[in-house]
Amino acid sequence: MKDSLLKDKPRTVVLIAMAVIAVHFVNASLFHLEASVAERIALAALSLVVIGAAGSFYVSEGNGWRAAIALGLGVPAIIVGIGIHAIHVYELGVEESSFTGIPVLFAGLALTGIGGTLLVRCVHTWWRRLFFAPAAIAVVFFLVFPITLGVFATNVPVVPSDTTENPGDRGLAYEEVSFETDEGLTLHAWYIPSQNRAAVITVHGAGSNRSTAMDEAEMLARNGYGVLMVDLEGFGDSDGRANAFGWVGARDIHAATAYLRTRNDIDRDRIGGVGLSMGGEVLLQAAGESADLKAIVAEGSTARTYEDFDEMKNPGVNLAIHFVSGTTMRVISGEPTLPPLKEMVQRIAPRDVLLIGANLDEERELMGMYDDIGGPTFELWIIPEAKHVDGYDLHREEDERRVVAFLNASLLADATAEAAPAR
Repeated sequence: MKDSLLKDKPRTVVLIAMAVIAVHFVNASLFHLEASVAERIALAALSLVVIGAAGSFYVSEGNGWRAAIALGLGVPAIIVGIGIHAIHVYELGVEESSFTGIPVLFAGLALTGIGGTLLVRCVHTWWRRLFFAPAAIAVVFFLVFPITLGVFATNVPVVPSDTTENPGDRGLAYEEVSFETDEGLTLHAWYIPSQNRAAVITVHGAGSNRSTAMDEAEMLARNGYGVLMVDLEGFGDSDGRANAFGWVGARDIHAATAYLRTRNDIDRDRIGGVGLSMGGEVLLQAAGESADLKAIVAEGSTARTYEDFDEMKNPGVNLAIHFVSGTTMRVISGEPTLPPLKEMVQRIAPRDVLLIGANLDEERELMGMYDDIGGPTFELWIIPEAKHVDGYDLHREEDERRVVAFLNASLLADATAEAAPAR
C-alpha cells in the first residue's frame, strides 16, 4: 500500500499543478483579458477543456507521452510565471493576478522537473542520457530565456506616474497635459513651459515612466528649455500596450512633436529630444521618420532588433537570443518588424545628434558605428567609468555643459544670431 502511494505521488503532483494552471488561465481570461465577454468566456472554457484533456491523457499513457504533456504545460507556465508575474511582483509588489500567477510558476517548475525525469527514463542507455544535460542548457538558453524576454517585453509592469516624483517636487512649475496618437491612444505628459522659445521631449527607458528623466528635465528647465516629459504608449499613465524595446514609441514621439508645435511658448522649428536607453532608440527612429526633431541626445541607445545586433563584429549568442525574442514579440503584439537603427541614423543626417555611452562593448561599438554613419553633425561621448545611462550621475557638471552647449548650438543658434548686435 505504501509503495503504491509513493508511486502515485508524482501523478498527484502533476494533476495538482495542472489544476493550478487551469485556475490561473480561467482567472486571466475572465478578469484580465481585454476582449468581449463572449471571447473571455470562450477562452476560459477552452483552457479548461485543453488542460482537462491533458490531465486525462497523462493518467492513461506511458512515460513518453507523460513527459511530453508535463513539459508542454510546464515550460510555458514557467515562461508566463517569470516573464509576467514574478517581474511584476518584483517591480510593483503583489497584485490581484499574482495570487494565481505566482503559483503557476511553481506549478511549471514541478511539471518541468517531473517531465524531464520521465523523459530521461525513456532512454535506457546511460551514455545517451548524458546528452540531456547540454540539450537542456541549450533549450533554456536559446528558447526559454529569449521567449521569456519577449513575453516580458510585451507585458511590462506599469508604474503609474502619481506614485513617483513630479516636477513640482523639485520646485518646477509644470502642467499636466495629454494628447492623442494617430491610433487614437491618449498619452499623458508633464510640460515645463519654455523660457527660450525651444522645447525638448524627454523619453524614459524600458520598465519605467516619465519621472525617470527628472534629472535631465530639471537640468533642461534650468537652462530655459521647455520640457515635455512623456509617458510612452503603455507606460505610466498612457493608454496602449507597452513594449520594453520601444517598438511602438516612434509614433508617440510624432504625437508629442505635433502637440509641441501647437504651443505658443515655443517656435515650431526648435524642438529636440533627450532619450535614455530605449528612449534614445525611440528618438532616433522618430527623427529618421520625420524632420520635426531638430536635435537628439541619446544616451545608452544601442540595439533593439536582430538586425541591429547583427551589425556588431562579434554578436555571438545575442543574434540567436534576439531572433527568438523578437519573433515572440511580433507574435504577441502583432507589430511589424522595425527598420534597423543604422537605417534610421542614415536618414537623420545632417541634423545634429549627441550620442552618450558607457565603456561597454555594445555601446562603444554600435554607438561608434552610428557616429561614423552620421558624419560631422554627430558627436560621440564615451564615458569610460560609467555604467549604462549613468553619465549624469557621475559627471553632472560636464554632462550639463555638453548637453546644453549641444542643444544651444542646434536649437538656439539662429535666435542667438538674430539677437546679436550688428557690427
